[in-house]
Amino acid sequence: MSNILVITPIYPAIDLDKSNTPVVHYFVKHWKKQGAKVYVIHSISYYPLFFYLIANLPFARPLLTNLLGVVIPKKRISKPSKYTYEDVEVYRLPIFKLFPHAYCSPKELEKKTKEICGFIDYTIGQLDSIVAHWQNSQLYILYSLKQRYPKVKTTLVLHDNGRNIKNMNSKYKKNLLSGVDKIGFRSISIKNEFQKLYGFSYKSFLCYSGIPEEMLYGSKRELSYISKLNKFIYVGRLIKRKYPVELLLALIEKFPSRDFQLTYIGEGPELKKIKLIIKKNEIENNVKLLSQVDRSVVFNELQKSDIFVMISKNEAFGLVYLEALAAGCITIASKNEGFDGIIIDGVNGFLSTAGSVDGLIKTISTIYSLSDEKRREIIKNGFKTAEELSASKCAQSYLKEIL
Repeated sequence: MSNILVITPIYPAIDLDKSNTPVVHYFVKHWKKQGAKVYVIHSISYYPLFFYLIANLPFARPLLTNLLGVVIPKKRISKPSKYTYEDVEVYRLPIFKLFPHAYCSPKELEKKTKEICGFIDYTIGQLDSIVAHWQNSQLYILYSLKQRYPKVKTTLVLHDNGRNIKNMNSKYKKNLLSGVDKIGFRSISIKNEFQKLYGFSYKSFLCYSGIPEEMLYGSKRELSYISKLNKFIYVGRLIKRKYPVELLLALIEKFPSRDFQLTYIGEGPELKKIKLIIKKNEIENNVKLLSQVDRSVVFNELQKSDIFVMISKNEAFGLVYLEALAAGCITIASKNEGFDGIIIDGVNGFLSTAGSVDGLIKTISTIYSLSDEKRREIIKNGFKTAEELSASKCAQSYLKEIL
């Protein structure tokens, strides 16, 4: 049995916002099923009290989320603790930062690394692999642990192109990447951008998420069915970089007779703008607004829809795209973003320019210009793509890379 330590700043918990991605947790669950012993350290960031006072003001919270690009928890979590989430034991080790996205002080990181070493020595013992997701502040910790445990294999998984690693190396006066044996990239676009910055000398792999098998084989939709293709759906946080407003504007322009239906599933600061546009254009009967709902409800809504759209920017992967493909939706993602390379434009889905209303209108027009036969082919190809990226297959592939 392999012993794996996972260090991540983002991990689900019952006392945290549900909009935080559970991607690392999904991998951990499957690794446990596949026989590995997995220990999770949740290196959650915490900040001066000022941020939490603002975050608890209803009018200020959406502004703060949009400005910082991060959801500040309603309560300040600053003390170490232990909790269980879906049968996974998690050791929470909060790390102090002056503000979101800031670098920690060397003193703070040294202190936390020392605590992690104590955890390894007294709780785990023999360790085979250390995996860190996101580089700030995990890369410094990973580098330090490699000095202490040189025989343990270390892996860093990047959710962006790693541009700020250069600044981290300068601040901490160390080549932090020298402590990494292998780098996992959440998308091809991230890998390409990283290699432009740092070269091709690092051992690497693509770290894709997968879709649960029950979704793949529990779909009620007949994949050969073609409707009017006027039922659209968006699933995700309603924030600027995901452009939920631009989707609505594109549909209003594309369908002057208002012959469309749009379902939003998610919450966020852009909801206010969406509601104002709905009211101004008197399209209350065309748009359905759902807040955060269970995954099964999301999949059910996807199966009732024709076209899934999320043309976000800075999207590392986006598991919901796979869910849309599995549900039989024609899926539109962004060019040069996390799903570019998995979706091949015009083959198993479509790629449109992130945030572009005109680009999205053009993409929808392209879909409408296709024959029913071609649309069916694209839908079936999309389902095959989802099949190839099942959760168990992706987790097993990832596990082989880190051991």
